[in-house]
Amino acid sequence: MKLLTLLLLFLTSISAYGGVALCNKVESKGEGHWPIREDHFTKSAAYDSLKKLEHFVDEKSPSADYVSIENALIYLKGYVLKKYADPNDEISLKEYCDFIENEAYIRH
Repeated sequence: MKLLTLLLLFLTSISAYGGVALCNKVESKGEGHWPIREDHFTKSAAYDSLKKLEHFVDEKSPSADYVSIENALIYLKGYVLKKYADPNDEISLKEYCDFIENEAYIRH
């Protein structure tokens, strides 16, 4: 029974940093404003963004897709800010939540 209790406490502490939103949900401000949810800022999404940026650095293209570059940078920044956001640290949490509220949306 003690082991089960410890396991439940451990799993609850993991989800507190990983699965639960740290900031208030941002609603769309109207047509064309597509907020990015917190759970989309994952390590996998950050690596996908790096691959996209690497493509733009390595490949020659007559017209660069600047919107895709900007979106990739948003996913990288969001992941890094989320990674270092600590619910017990007012400064890092505020920086992350300000980003979610003001910058975390799809460019098009």
